[in-house]
Amino acid sequence: GDAGRSTRANAGEALRNYLPQHLSLPGTSFSTPLISGIIALMLDVRPDLTWQDVHVLLALSGRHFDPQDPDLKRNGAGLWYSRNTGFGVPDAGVAVRLALAYQEPPAPHTRQRSTIQQVLTPNQPLPSHNLYVRVYADELPKEGLKLIARGGAGVFPDEVTASLPLVNLDGQTDPELGALEGKAAFLLREGEDQIVSQIEAATDAGAAFAIFRRDIDSDYREFLLRTDLTRIPTVSISGNDGRFLGDLMASDASTQVQLGLDALNYVFEIETGFIVESVQLRARIQHPRKSDLRITLLSPQGTRSVLHRPDVHHVSQLNEWVYGSKRHLLESGRGKWTVSVSDVGSHGMGYVHELELILHGQVIEDADGNGLDDVWEDTYWGRLGQALDGDSNGNDWTHAVEQFLGLDPLAELSPGQMSWARADSKRHRLSWPTRPYRHDVILHSTTPEGPFLPLDEGAVPGREGVLFFRSDVNTGFFRIGTDQTEPLGRIPSGVLTPTSQNRSEDR
Repeated sequence: GDAGRSTRANAGEALRNYLPQHLSLPGTSFSTPLISGIIALMLDVRPDLTWQDVHVLLALSGRHFDPQDPDLKRNGAGLWYSRNTGFGVPDAGVAVRLALAYQEPPAPHTRQRSTIQQVLTPNQPLPSHNLYVRVYADELPKEGLKLIARGGAGVFPDEVTASLPLVNLDGQTDPELGALEGKAAFLLREGEDQIVSQIEAATDAGAAFAIFRRDIDSDYREFLLRTDLTRIPTVSISGNDGRFLGDLMASDASTQVQLGLDALNYVFEIETGFIVESVQLRARIQHPRKSDLRITLLSPQGTRSVLHRPDVHHVSQLNEWVYGSKRHLLESGRGKWTVSVSDVGSHGMGYVHELELILHGQVIEDADGNGLDDVWEDTYWGRLGQALDGDSNGNDWTHAVEQFLGLDPLAELSPGQMSWARADSKRHRLSWPTRPYRHDVILHSTTPEGPFLPLDEGAVPGREGVLFFRSDVNTGFFRIGTDQTEPLGRIPSGVLTPTSQNRSEDR
């Protein structure tokens, strides 16, 4: 800021320098020093952390600011992830608390980092036109009629959709809320600028998916640009197929449609107990145009990473490429991993020559394949079969996270503790553990007996609340309160051990 320091809350004029619409810049050149600073804070309290430790702890400290992000999904370990923002924006306070709490689990299940690799050599041809609309009607054969479709940058029907009635929205720019529940939208493509607004209107009306057509005689199918943030599967069909489908809907009220994606599926069977930290796929695929390909990876927990997306770049596929994904962080590696390769274009035959799955993480004893170490489960529960994304002590950390941190998943919860620091000559800084979007109230009194009166209140998106207040409020006692629907803020024992700089005589 203008004063040479980063501030929050009631920082006044200094804060404007940290708002994107003013002087700060987007991109990795701006984010890299911020992340480096957070890592420096972590290593200051825990110099023994490895780079693998740091990248997991940073992920666990992240918080998301856009709940409407269509790619924001919970993985099998209970962690929220999006291809747009990863695990979210790291919270420096939470990252330092986690670094302090992180510990090696007791013997005999000491952390062992390792890599698992498996190779498949299918040498299999890959046909084109894998994305389709299947049409059912009384006038058609029982198995229906398959129309070739093309997708875009948005959601794909990796799993075949339900067969639903199709509603023609020609001329309806704002269908009634709920009017398309249990139905699909049939949209007339009028221009690039209207595509997203048309899809959003259909989504808000309850449509499960959408199909675009052009009002021209043509067999050409157009790629749907700018649809990255749309929330339902959407495809386009040719003008000729669109005219056929419209006529069928008008003559046969039984007409229904579904979307599907044919793919070549390759299964890797992992028998070793394993906690995943990252995944790679080395793919050797020959194809005349890489923009036609879609490659996904499905974990044993059912989490899907999209490794390669179709686009409009007219470039041949590299013979060999290594893809990576962090979406499966702390999931179980044991079980069936499925790689799906599909060709959604029309530019010739491809070949899948070789695939290699590479898992990076920790080896564990895991007879039931749930991603939890057998000794760890037996120590705390006396039996196997706990849920990886479970939360036995109700602290909002899943079993997967507590296992990684080395915490007791059944420990009694200790009350949240505040940390105090002097921000500058005019302001103090309070911080405290919280839960995402919980409504907290900070109470202040000049005596331990009270009365305690509200000093400030609000909800924060992360796991650490922060409040700056004037230095003339320099004596007294503080409490964390919540609304009536939530208990007092609590997190696992050990996470809130104060550092030396928090133990000030001015407290």
